[in-house]
Amino acid sequence: MAVPFSLFCLFLLTFASFKCAYADANLTQPSPTPINRDLYHSSSDLIEEIKSLVHRHPDKLTLETMKAVNRGYEAEITAVTYCRNRKESDDRSKFRILLMK
Repeated sequence: MAVPFSLFCLFLLTFASFKCAYADANLTQPSPTPINRDLYHSSSDLIEEIKSLVHRHPDKLTLETMKAVNRGYEAEITAVTYCRNRKESDDRSKFRILLMK
């Protein structure tokens, strides 16, 4: 009987050592570290910039969008392919970049 009581006391001491967080914090205050919008973009902004880049360089870049649906889950993958010469058929000379939304 002494062993369960000592385990119970150990449990209480361990539980009492945890710190509690103040859950009613004011979350509307500005972040202490501002986000540099010149470096970080939203996913949709980045896709739009890449689409315009592909539009400006159609001789070297192609854009493909693949969609799949399975049991209500929908996924969309965008791939940008860079090829020095679009007439080349060798896949080893191409670079493919996958972008996920």
